[in-house]
Amino acid sequence: MTTLATVLLFSTLASGDWKTTFEPRAVASYLDAAQQAVVVVAAGDSLDEAKAAASALRDGLRASGKTRLVMDDASLGGVWALADEKIAAKAAALPIDQVAIVRVFPGGPGKPWSSVVTFYDKAGKALTALSGEAGTAIASAAGAGGLGVSRGVSTAALDAISHVGQADPKLSAAQEQYDRRFIWFGDSALVSVSTGQIVSTWSDAYRGKYRELLSQESFLEAVGHPEIARDIRNTRTPKALLLVGGLVAATVGLTWGLIAATSFPCERRLNSTSQCTSTDFSGAYVPGGLLIGGIAAMIGSAFIHVPTVQVHEARRMAEEYNEQLKKELGLPTSASREPTAEPKLSFGAFVGPQAAGVSLGVSL
Repeated sequence: MTTLATVLLFSTLASGDWKTTFEPRAVASYLDAAQQAVVVVAAGDSLDEAKAAASALRDGLRASGKTRLVMDDASLGGVWALADEKIAAKAAALPIDQVAIVRVFPGGPGKPWSSVVTFYDKAGKALTALSGEAGTAIASAAGAGGLGVSRGVSTAALDAISHVGQADPKLSAAQEQYDRRFIWFGDSALVSVSTGQIVSTWSDAYRGKYRELLSQESFLEAVGHPEIARDIRNTRTPKALLLVGGLVAATVGLTWGLIAATSFPCERRLNSTSQCTSTDFSGAYVPGGLLIGGIAAMIGSAFIHVPTVQVHEARRMAEEYNEQLKKELGLPTSASREPTAEPKLSFGAFVGPQAAGVSLGVSL
């Protein structure tokens, strides 16, 4: 595997200038081997701007004709506060040849943003450096003046690059707290194996990177809406009692009544034929009462409304909670993302109003 490390130093006034800077042909000239696989990682405190620069760099690399794979940093999780060497070490497990770490820094009054984009090999070694101006396509490698670590970059710039990305213990601790407490959703779908149609979909709420599954009430309490959780409990319990109790009573009453119906005693018979002319049905009163009462209880449970929260509303609540959590921990608003989910498959059977069959469950 051919390795390459390139440091690109840029300035920009707006996020839209990054695309002009990373002109594909110029970017390609710094890759001394074709079919490279690169992961581009946005890092540093100015994360939103770094993501804009990283996106433009990925576009330039993909259009360069010298890459076989260009990945974003979604699979790495929250690495924005880590030092370069730690990011490179974490990315080494990916199927890539190079790691590109993008950092941006605001200039002084009236000054543009500066951006540092560092390419490392999988061992974390930087091999080449060059400089360029945002909004203007970078010079090709042929015009940058040879190979080497200091290609087109001043000693001061190299010194600044060597000190960026040093992990702040306070930020790292805050990030760990956030990773344990933030709330996200996993989506699932039930697909008919025979028709390929989606039978149903649903979403589950989870807390933190360890995927703690939250009930609806636990979710509402976590995001700051205990009153809705209380209303759900106060109505769900009596509804469940009426439904389950009514079902039990109706089942017992029906079974008891059927058994009793085979042995109702005769009150009066004809003397000549011993034929029963009057039957005692009093034994049916109790099971009949249970049956009627049970049915009435089940019908009554249908009139008890349990409050529900629509999925889109729950997602809004979770987003507000996560943003507030970031503020409390002193993290940038774009500090973390939901964990990358691995698809999980399950098989089962389903019965619907118009169809029944075998299903395939897909969870993300």
